[in-house]
Amino acid sequence: VINARQFFLKLLERILKNAMNRDIEKMLQQGITAHRAGRLQDAENFYRNILHYQPKHPVANYYLGKLTVAANRIAEGLPMLQTALEVNPENRSYWSSYSDALFQNKQFEEAKKVVKAARKRGFDNTELERLLLHLTNSAAPTEPAQSQLDSLLDLYNTGKHNDAEKLAQSITAIYPTHPFSWRLLGVLLRQAGRTADSLHAMQMGALLDPQNPEAHSNLGVTLKELGRLEDAIASYEQAIVLKPDFAQAHYNLGNLLRESGRFEEAVNQYTQAILSNPNFFEAYNNLGESQLELGRLDHAELSYKQAIAMRPNIAEYRFNSSIVPLLKGNLNEGLMLYEYRLRKEDNTAPLPNSELTWDGSSELKGKSFLIYEEQGLGDIIQFSRYLTIIENKGALVTFKVTSRLHKLLKTMKNNVRLTETYTDGSEIDFEAPLMSLPLMLKTDISTIPSLNSYLYADPKKVASFSKELSEEKFKIGICWQGAISKIDVGRSFPLTLFGEISEIPNTELISLQKGAGESQVESIDFKLINLGPNIDTEHDAFLDTAAIMVNCDLIITSDTAIAHLAGALGCPVWVALKYVPDWRWMLQTSDSPWYPSMRLYRQSKLGDWITVFYKMKQDLAELVEKKLNKPGSIANGKL
Repeated sequence: VINARQFFLKLLERILKNAMNRDIEKMLQQGITAHRAGRLQDAENFYRNILHYQPKHPVANYYLGKLTVAANRIAEGLPMLQTALEVNPENRSYWSSYSDALFQNKQFEEAKKVVKAARKRGFDNTELERLLLHLTNSAAPTEPAQSQLDSLLDLYNTGKHNDAEKLAQSITAIYPTHPFSWRLLGVLLRQAGRTADSLHAMQMGALLDPQNPEAHSNLGVTLKELGRLEDAIASYEQAIVLKPDFAQAHYNLGNLLRESGRFEEAVNQYTQAILSNPNFFEAYNNLGESQLELGRLDHAELSYKQAIAMRPNIAEYRFNSSIVPLLKGNLNEGLMLYEYRLRKEDNTAPLPNSELTWDGSSELKGKSFLIYEEQGLGDIIQFSRYLTIIENKGALVTFKVTSRLHKLLKTMKNNVRLTETYTDGSEIDFEAPLMSLPLMLKTDISTIPSLNSYLYADPKKVASFSKELSEEKFKIGICWQGAISKIDVGRSFPLTLFGEISEIPNTELISLQKGAGESQVESIDFKLINLGPNIDTEHDAFLDTAAIMVNCDLIITSDTAIAHLAGALGCPVWVALKYVPDWRWMLQTSDSPWYPSMRLYRQSKLGDWITVFYKMKQDLAELVEKKLNKPGSIANGKL
């Protein structure tokens, strides 16, 4: 009885503790959100509530310490920053914030000790170290002559940046505690493309003038460009604390959060930027992009419209707005807006000659039609189906495309001529980028040319790889990582998620991964067949991979070129999709109008791959069982 009573008391204690931790975590997020929005009193109240229950909570102490120091209540903030550091001495930001605060409070000897201790742990604060050495060992003057500063500004404002840089270097060498000279030197170096060199100057400018929001914001920009994202966030937050209505700092922080996949937080920052500057058209556009990633399509559409209304000549905003109707399956409206991709500054294909643009209805028989590639290999594979349609209308089609895909594309049943070079235009009647063909052919959701297969693997390679693979097991080709780029953010998932799928009896996993992501194989604890380092190592892309796919019973992949190749080959393929996927997969459906052999598995909430793979495991176990129990099934070496 006593043991049972003790057990239930401990259980109750654990439940209450977990509930308290959840409440504290919620308060912390509310505090950080208020902090970044510039609602400093609200943020301070949240942090103090946390410290009432957990006085040594490191994150709450850190943020409250930063807030009070920024409010020039340095003596009040120092003990909090010290507590955060004592609880978690492995956090670089805690060391730098505490030493910087000591410096601001003119506790130079204490700051020296902290910097020295930080260095022993591998955390440098070189700028502060130099300043402390100067302040304690030098009696040099701290202010340059006004005439020098006037000359520096004159050189900068008249575009004589090399001379301005030399003068700024000279001033900071003689007067190392003059913040303005450091800040301008940092700006000059960054504008010259020397971002890494500008970091020291930016750090000195912020350190010497800690109440200057511009100095912290500029430092954040430099840190972001150097990939030091958490440090950049801290700099932007400091700028916002000092100036809550600092629209540019809110916008910069929003960009960083969006690029890191933290879309809800990004929405908050863009909203604050717009409240501070209602004419901030860039913020409206980026707000739309973040709302889109959160699945708030109607909100995104309104944000894009606002950006377009303010700047109707910026093609990027109209292009971005195309994604909303495309995701909804409204191809008529979406594809027209999608054409603005060709007018963007970073367009992926040249704008076609207006005199050579086909209207979608005029006679093509005997006409020479040049079509040229754009975007990635997956896009080329998906939309190459339209080449045959143009040819069937009587055109003599030439497709300008990377030679890496020539052998694969030659398996299509058409007479399209493949080339790597553009013509001068004198030999053609029409021209178009590949992804403009759906609009020209008036494609809508009911007229997508859905083909069982239109690319084919080399029979000899298929036979060769067949000998290397099991006839007794259900073979699953897998791919988990696309090329590392902004486009891939949120699409790829870790290889380890295939662990439970590998436990399904009578199955074997075969790697189709090349390039980025291959190194993950070293950290798994399940069997994965790799058919050797020589797969598709020659110039031609996907020839070996296509042959391996045809030998598999199923392909499971992220949203990458492998998904399009499997669909074009007619292989059964399951594609794991992020919460709001690329527009071509649209929303909600589990099938794809582009590929009959494809099944789509969608995240039910942002970032949740666990549920996706749980569902796939259930469906796969059922599929394998049916295959194995079916007469003439893979158990006997046949499908």
